[in-house]
Amino acid sequence: MNIAVIIQDLRMRGGAERRTSQLIRELIAAGHEVHLYANRYDPQAAEGVVFHHVPMLNVPRPLKPLSFAWFCSQVIPRGKHDLVHTQARIFRYDTVTLGIGCHRAFMEAIGVDPLRSRDKWFHRAVMHIERKMLAPGSYRRIITNSRKVRDEIGRYYAVPESAVTVIHNGVDHDAFSPGVRDRLRPGARAKLGLTRDEVAVVLVGTGFEHKGVKDLIRAIGIFANGKRPLTMRAFIVGAGKTEPYEKIAADLGVSDLIVWAGKSSDVRTYYAAADIYVLPTLYDAFSNSTMEALACGLPVITTRTNGVSEILTEGESAFIVEPRDPEPLADRLGLLIEAPALRERMGSAAQKAAEPYTWQRTAEETIRVYEEILGIGGI
Repeated sequence: MNIAVIIQDLRMRGGAERRTSQLIRELIAAGHEVHLYANRYDPQAAEGVVFHHVPMLNVPRPLKPLSFAWFCSQVIPRGKHDLVHTQARIFRYDTVTLGIGCHRAFMEAIGVDPLRSRDKWFHRAVMHIERKMLAPGSYRRIITNSRKVRDEIGRYYAVPESAVTVIHNGVDHDAFSPGVRDRLRPGARAKLGLTRDEVAVVLVGTGFEHKGVKDLIRAIGIFANGKRPLTMRAFIVGAGKTEPYEKIAADLGVSDLIVWAGKSSDVRTYYAAADIYVLPTLYDAFSNSTMEALACGLPVITTRTNGVSEILTEGESAFIVEPRDPEPLADRLGLLIEAPALRERMGSAAQKAAEPYTWQRTAEETIRVYEEILGIGGI
């Protein structure tokens, strides 16, 4: 087989990159020829591929998605490959993995009008490509990483359910596991200055507004009211402007309970030190950080707007709350802070929920989609 894989930037930074790298490894191990079309890539993440550089114009942010999509249409020759599988938004392809979800649904979830937003030209460019790529006749099969995204593209773009295959993301269980967490925990807690009795709450994510950081701070404020002194601290791990959120924390009198950790080169330090993982996200197609926390055996609180929620059981393997509602979030947070036995029980169930999901499984299920598209077997 001769397969073309498209991704804008293949360096080992996030879920899309890990999913793509594992897929390439599985294809090459099976003896197939893989052509990688990307603007940038790390050779270690794609050993054995034939690399094709996709140029991008040095243009303002709104035009970058259009630039990559247009150059892909020029450099990917028609008919040369048996199948073109893209991880990015482009115009011409056979199958796509919508790893970051439906942009139109994302805009609605975060409450941004793409016609009036400060970044309106960027959003309009992305939605233009999305409309083109999800139009009838533009695809042979669409892959989403959650039923949530499958339903969104059906609602917004009339994509029939029969044209969509749901393949959940995996997680690296060698890197993220209760064993790794236990091994790293003493050093991680010492590094972060945590005492033995302090309960550490962790949120990992970039894009503080849509990750629900404001709601987490408000929930901590609700819980902290009347319960001081508290032996807890919340670590916000990720890049972004902290000033608006620091003001909210100051107004609620909980600034001393919030640590702005910034971007981390190894988030396992925070998972190891943590007792609870919280992601009150407004929109996540399928949050990889949530999967990592689950795999580590951490009790998790997240929202129904996180695609990962569809593999979890409310009150058993996680607490699942509504977005933008800090009251129930505060209630569930309080339950976990005050009940170590509940944390242990829910963390064990969380790890079991994540256990079946591996990057190898994701790659194998994707290859089965290729078989169906091409009408063959035994890839």
